[in-house]
Amino acid sequence: MQAIATGLAYSETIFVDIPDRTARIFTPAEELPFAGHPLVGAAAHLAEHHGLAQGTLITGAGSIRYQASAWRASIETHIEALPIDPDDVAAVAASAGLPE
Repeated sequence: MQAIATGLAYSETIFVDIPDRTARIFTPAEELPFAGHPLVGAAAHLAEHHGLAQGTLITGAGSIRYQASAWRASIETHIEALPIDPDDVAAVAASAGLPE
């Protein structure tokens, strides 16, 4: 999956195992536990192409509920803790690959 994501070179690429509803998200450099836009896109795809208009996707960040129709898709999640303190400027910069 990482090799495919790297080759595609999109900012994020999502892979969904439909039978067990697991979703894995990759950038060209690493796997992410959560990314909203790919999950919304996956929800829309599941509704349009597989008739799965609502359900749960299992991600590295936990269970993500989704609902979708021909014109709208949404996700709902409750992430308990951020992996870094948002007030720690150095940690936030480092997580984005930027200098402090």
